Amino acid sequence: PKVLADVASLTSKIGSSLTDAAETVFSLPDQLSFSQAGPMFAHRILQESGNLAIKDPVISSDVLAFYRECIIPDINTGYLDIAQVRKSDNIWQMFNDTNPGRYVTIHEKNNGKWQWMSGAVTCPQAYNLLTNSLTGDVTDNISQLGRTLNPHVNSVAAAGLVQGQLETGYSTMLAVSASATDIVRQKMMINFMNEASTRIAAADGDVAGMQIGIAQSMAEAQMQTTYGTMRKIAEGALPKIRNTLEAIIYALFPIMIIIAVVLGHKALSAVFMYVKLAIWIQLWPMLYAVFNFFITFTDSKIMQAQAGTDALSQAQAALINAGTVSDMYIAGMLLMSIPVVA
Repeated sequence: PKVLADVASLTSKIGSSLTDAAETVFSLPDQLSFSQAGPMFAHRILQESGNLAIKDPVISSDVLAFYRECIIPDINTGYLDIAQVRKSDNIWQMFNDTNPGRYVTIHEKNNGKWQWMSGAVTCPQAYNLLTNSLTGDVTDNISQLGRTLNPHVNSVAAAGLVQGQLETGYSTMLAVSASATDIVRQKMMINFMNEASTRIAAADGDVAGMQIGIAQSMAEAQMQTTYGTMRKIAEGALPKIRNTLEAIIYALFPIMIIIAVVLGHKALSAVFMYVKLAIWIQLWPMLYAVFNFFITFTDSKIMQAQAGTDALSQAQAALINAGTVSDMYIAGMLLMSIPVVA
């Protein structure tokens, strides 16, 4: 056991030192580094946050009613420019100046339960009420995203970690300077806007509008399925395989001793082969760190060039989502070469 411990200690120190050296030279923010978060973490932040939506169905239906009764009329009259909305990095803020002569009926909470308000309220009043409701939904989304991105810590710690991770990830990948709250609310509103036309078409019995929305959803689902396997490899399959192989190598130590005894004067060849295997598996983390840096660095430059200054807008959301998924697919293929390179 002591000999095995000495071999494991030596090789793991080699792997740790090489990984630290690689991340010192090829440096990313700590929250995005391989040693802290694993491979492709910046891409995972973009991917997972890109799926955020209004969680509470009552709030979602109220926002839809507000959009239908207050926003669409302002768009139709030209008071609100839909092109500016699509390019805005704060869609909800664009909706704060609505016609006070229009009314909408929404819900309110009474003893913790949703119920219809006693009467309709003006659009500006509805905006203020929905802003408060959305604030709570943003908090819930941040907590859920924290648990998704940080499954190995408790919920409270995950919610604290994810705010810094979101801000660092968007700053690094898209040169976006915004708070975690603003990022999450914007992503919620982008997905709401993408779904709103389909939901309104369904309510109005507009079959053509529904078909367009369904076709778009099916295309996005197909892309996710096509790239899903390689994306999972990039996210965590290979590191798990590496850890399993390391455990197997250590478990084979007694067998190596038996083989060395049987080989007699050629025993050193078996020992050297075992040590080489132990060092081989320790080279993986260093290569992960190098790959993680170059993939993140290269993709961030491409995304920033494509998205420009409106990287957080609805107009660029589809491009960024598609680019993130395809980049993780390509990264998965590259990461599969690490055992051979090592």
